[in-house]
Amino acid sequence: MKEGNKVVFITDPSHQRLDELPDHEQFQIQEISVPSPQRDPSEGLIGSISEQKVRTQQIKSILSAAEGQNCDVLHLLWFDRTLVPYTIASLHLKAYDFSVVGTLHRDSFTSSGGGVLKQATRQVSTLSLASVLKSKALDVLTVHADSIKKRLLAQTICISEEDVQVIPAPTPDLSTHCTKQQARKKLNLPQDKPIILFFGGLRYEKGPDILGKELGALNCEITVVFAGSAVDYDEDDVDEWIEGANDSVEVVSHLEFIPESLVDYYFIATDVLVLPYRRKRGISGPMRRACMTGVPIIGNQDSDIGEIIDRYDLGETFTRESGQDLCQAIVSLINSEEDYQNSLENYARKQHWEEAGVALKRLYREVAET
Repeated sequence: MKEGNKVVFITDPSHQRLDELPDHEQFQIQEISVPSPQRDPSEGLIGSISEQKVRTQQIKSILSAAEGQNCDVLHLLWFDRTLVPYTIASLHLKAYDFSVVGTLHRDSFTSSGGGVLKQATRQVSTLSLASVLKSKALDVLTVHADSIKKRLLAQTICISEEDVQVIPAPTPDLSTHCTKQQARKKLNLPQDKPIILFFGGLRYEKGPDILGKELGALNCEITVVFAGSAVDYDEDDVDEWIEGANDSVEVVSHLEFIPESLVDYYFIATDVLVLPYRRKRGISGPMRRACMTGVPIIGNQDSDIGEIIDRYDLGETFTRESGQDLCQAIVSLINSEEDYQNSLENYARKQHWEEAGVALKRLYREVAET
């Protein structure tokens, strides 16, 4: 936008974060009402097919809106669940003049195991990706981690080095600038003990229970903060974790949607961010936010997050789903004399939105000219 490029953001009007988008004359918002998939996991194959049909309609609406804008490049920012729908939609619409970039946050279809339905879904996703790249319905796929690109190249047919590019996940500047003491006062958190933060919706895949159930084994003076919406776990679960916690551990639960205006305060107030995720694929928004505020991180070693933590020296890793190992990592990091600030700052600089913007601008020019 600084160079006069016009940017149109196509979104559903119900998007809960529309107020965070920039106010700039070169930035426009086009709201389109699209169907929302409502899938019950218990419906199995029928539910999966219904979801794909709805997502196909979503993609058709987006492609039509982009065509109406006479755009040069369409960037599908969340390509994870639309591989098959995009393949179908691109076959049934008339040819369009713009180039298409898709960002894949997790390559779940390169994993193995699971039932027949999961295996079939992964196979169809793989074939769909290969198809749209080969036909040039998709010009390039972007991912946020080298490990994801390596898996795609190793396990996915008909994909070349040029088909996948690693682009940093754009991370904004801090919107809040205050001391740790001021941040804790703002959030009504204790001033005198190290704070361990679990941030984000309490979902099973994020493993808040792995941390919660081990609070009785933590024999150190700390405050553990759970901040995020109740999803798979609620106040009753947190109360149970509190009851089982060691007397030296104070637990604070802020089980609610955390507005963007308060997010930075949580990270500034924190000494250690814990990511006890069960999932192996994909990176983490809280991880990048912690780096921006100089907060060391704990994540499971057998994952993309763990690989980044170890490679860039951002904190400690632990054995996935091992509460005992997680506790040891927390105690080790609290008592560590190692200074992670330089490595956290260096990684944050690589993820900064301006760095990502330079890479994306270069990519857009390349695909628009081919």
